[in-house]
Parts: sequence; structure tokens; C-alpha cells
Amino acid sequence: MRIRSYKRLSLSLIILAGIVYLIFLGAQRFFVEEKTYKAVYDTLDIEKACRAIVLRQETIVTANLSGQVEWFIKEGDKVQKTQRLASVLVEDNKIASSKDTNQITTLKAHEMLRVDMTKVDQEIESLRKEVYAASAQSNFKRLKELQWDLELKMERKKKLIESQNMLEDSVSSFKKTYLNANDVQIGKKIDFSSPESGVATFKTDGFEDTVTLDNLYNLDYDLIFASQATPGVWGQNTVQTGNPMVKIVDNSTWFLLCMIEREEMDAYEKNKEIGVNINEKVYAGKVSDVFENNQKGVLVLKMTDIYENFHQSRFLDVRVVRENYQGLKIQNSSIITVNGIQGVYVVGLDKKASFRPIKILGNDDKNAIIKPGYITLIENGDTKRIKTVDLNSQVVINPVGVRQGDSIK
Repeated sequence: MRIRSYKRLSLSLIILAGIVYLIFLGAQRFFVEEKTYKAVYDTLDIEKACRAIVLRQETIVTANLSGQVEWFIKEGDKVQKTQRLASVLVEDNKIASSKDTNQITTLKAHEMLRVDMTKVDQEIESLRKEVYAASAQSNFKRLKELQWDLELKMERKKKLIESQNMLEDSVSSFKKTYLNANDVQIGKKIDFSSPESGVATFKTDGFEDTVTLDNLYNLDYDLIFASQATPGVWGQNTVQTGNPMVKIVDNSTWFLLCMIEREEMDAYEKNKEIGVNINEKVYAGKVSDVFENNQKGVLVLKMTDIYENFHQSRFLDVRVVRENYQGLKIQNSSIITVNGIQGVYVVGLDKKASFRPIKILGNDDKNAIIKPGYITLIENGDTKRIKTVDLNSQVVINPVGVRQGDSIK
């Protein structure tokens, strides 16, 4: 009996020792992983947060009659051109005069939002004088800044002239049509069909005839953001002469006008495909143009994906995905410079720290994307192919004070 007791005791001790060893290994692993992490393959979007204006192709139908309306559509419905939208029982077929027409906005593009070409010319002339003065003083740093300012102003003037030509050709993203019944007897019903294909909405925001393609370059965007337009909600069971009835928004084409810093304008190449993060979902677009406005930059994006509420939203807070990088993701806190070379410390199976040079493809405030495998360095005029970080390498989190060969436990 005593022998069996010894055997049970020995077995218990062995099991206990095994448990203690496993706990020790787990604790050791825990503390090592606190100091390191695995380099994993990932993507990194470099985003720029900005305020944006939605520019749409819109058609507002205004009534030139009064009557009772029976609608066959509801807010947000997609409609086809010539599709029957409503039936109107005519109560008054008097055509509205221009002074009777209900204005959809309090903003006056021709008075408030057009850029004064004379003012632009004066700014250009003033900059030219400053360029001559900086050149005479051999102030080359200031000269470079002024030349860039002058180039932006000259480009702006060119676009303003082009936009005036567009206006002469009557190119616009806004249309206004009328439902007339002057030949229809009072008490008769008439059908009302859609003039365009798109999304039907009974809401106007007051910017329809101001924020348009033909006004693109001669809008004061600071004023647009600060302005208070007159919104309206229509689509009631009755309609009055001169009031809007419905708005049809083209759901195949829309633009975002994003306000950016002038210094960032060169980062956006024309026709470059780009993503825009709206409410944590990325929508595809393409850079249509970028130009200077009131010492700011205006980035014009033609969107190819449809944001479900774009027909109702005029202003959006967005994050423009300026760049997208793919490679190994590491933390910025891991990056250190040794002998003028940027790199990180990795820990091998021997728990020893080893310095690995890196090539950063892109980074944000927290993380960086680096090239895996091997990179090329030029040192003392010689080109060298050097081993860098591999997939799943254990990277030291904060290597301040770490030296080559140090134990990381």
C-alpha cells in the first residue's frame, strides 16, 4: 500500500511540476510579447479629413398652375424619364410671372458668389511686383514662394476665363422646368411625367442654382460654407403656382468639392483614382481637378460609387484616402535611427535583438508600412542588398536604449 502511495505522490509531483513549467513558459511568453509584436502583412490608408460640398446634376420642376395632387412616387424613389409621377386636378391655370416664382434660394450667384476678375488681376499684378522685389534682393526662398503663388493665381484666372466660356455655351448641372396647364380647363386632371431619369426628392436645400458645374471656378467657397440657404420641403397634396413640386437628381454623376490646404494640392494628380471615406465606408472617385481659392485648395472629385444619401446631403465631413500602401505593418514607436540608417530591432529564437534597416512605403500617426524581405541601401557609394524585416518577425515595441545583441526577455 505504501508503494502505491509513493507512486501516486510521485505522479502528482510530476503533474504539478509540468503545470508549473507550463505556467512559467506562458508567463515568459507573455512578457516577451509585451515587449515585441509580430510584423504582419496589411494595408494602410493615408487619409485627409476635410469638409466637402456635394455637387449634383439636378432638375427642379416648378408648377405653373394650382391644384390637387395625387402622387405615384415617394421620397427617394428612382424614376425613369417620362415616368408618370403624379396626377394634378387643375384649380387655376394662370401662368406665373417671374416675380411670382418662388425662389429656391436666398443666395444670389451673380451678386454674392462670382469672383471679381478685376480683383484677380490686381492680385496677380501685386504678386508680380513682389517677385521683382524678391529677385532684386536675391531673396531666393521668398522668390520661390511668390512664384508658386503667382502660378496658382494665373491658373485660377485661366479657369475663370474658361468658366465664362462655359457660361456662354449654357453648360450647367442645374435645370429648371415647368408644369404648365394653360390649355387645360379648370377641373380637369393632367398627368405629370418625369423630365429626367434619377432619384426623386421633395427636398430643396437652396444651393441648386448656385453650386453648379458652370460656377465651379468662380464661387467663393468660404462664403458657400458660411451662407444660410433657404431649404424647402415640397410634394404636398396641393400645389401653388410658382412653387417647386419635385427635384430629380441624376444618380449616375455627382462630385465632391473638398477644401484642402494649398500645400497639399500637388499631392492630387489629375485623373488619379481615389477613395473617399464617408461614415466609415469608402466610395470610389477620380480627381477631376484641383485649384486655388482664397488661399486654400479646392479638390474636385468625380465620384463613381453612389452614396445613398447624396441626393439629400449638400455638406459632408469626409476623409479622402490620399494614398494606399501594402506591405508589412509596424508601429512608428519601433522605428529608430542607428548610424544614420532607419530601422527596427527584431528578436530571433535566441531572444537576442538584431537591427534591421527598413524602407518605409507610407505611414500615418501610429503605423508604418514597410517593404518586406530585402531592401537596397547605398552606403559609402556602394549599393548593398540587405535583409530587412520578414513576415511574422518579432519587432521590439520601443527600442530606446536597445543595442545589437541585447537579450529581450
